[in-house]
This record gives sequence, C-alpha cells and structure tokens, in this order.
Amino acid sequence: MTTKDFYIDFEFTEIENLRKRNLSPEFEEISYLDVDKVYFSGDYPAILFKEVNSFDNTALKNIARIQHLCWNYRKVTFLFVLSKTEIRIYNCTKKPFNYENPSLQLSEELEKLEVIRSDFICYLLFGCFAVFLLSFLSSHS
Repeated sequence: MTTKDFYIDFEFTEIENLRKRNLSPEFEEISYLDVDKVYFSGDYPAILFKEVNSFDNTALKNIARIQHLCWNYRKVTFLFVLSKTEIRIYNCTKKPFNYENPSLQLSEELEKLEVIRSDFICYLLFGCFAVFLLSFLSSHS
C-alpha cells in the first residue's frame, strides 16, 4: 500500500489548491503550515496531512513545529503524518512542547502527542474506520 492508496478514503484538498477555493484569510493560513493536504469537515479544516520519507530527527522536529502551529491555529484537530510504511496521527488540541529545546528527546515528547501509530498493513486490513475508532478509544481511556 502506498500513501496514494491511503488518500483514496479521504476527500481532501491539495494545499496548492487552497488559494483557488477563495477561502477566508483565516483558512488561507493553512497553506503556510508546511503540510501537503487538508481534509475539511463541512467548511472547516479538521485533518492536516504531511508526508515524510522517514521519521528521522529532522522530520520529527518539523512535525513538532507543525503540531505547535496547529495548536496555535486552534482549528485543526489532527495531523496525519505518513511515510512509505507508517501512519502517525498527532493530536493538535494537546499543548505542544518547546521543540527548540536541545535537551528534550523529540521522539519521546512527540509520542505524548500521538493518538495512534500504525503501519500500512494494519490500515489495509482494517481501513480508515479502524484508525478513527482507535483514535476515539485512545482519547477516552
């Protein structure tokens, strides 16, 4: 399964197409968050998508920065980050940490913001519904 297959289950908007939709300035801010796609629930952004090659330190720092910006933006609930083999979903309503602090372990701090981590095989077997169900259950435990 590829990231392209993953997106089939979502009606998303490519970030480069946001300006063409004649959105209000508050939604235009999404185009500056360094994400690839956005899913709208009605007229409101709900999920942002970011693709990475791997979850190395550079990617983790960028993910932490995006989550922080989303938390400040206060309109997006989840950040889905996809590599070729893995999906990680981050809660954008949880208070971020100072990702610029060199004494922090980025991977440990980001794990606290994760709703779920899954490989594409799990997603292929259980589909999009399972990802949302697991995220709901983990937020209520």
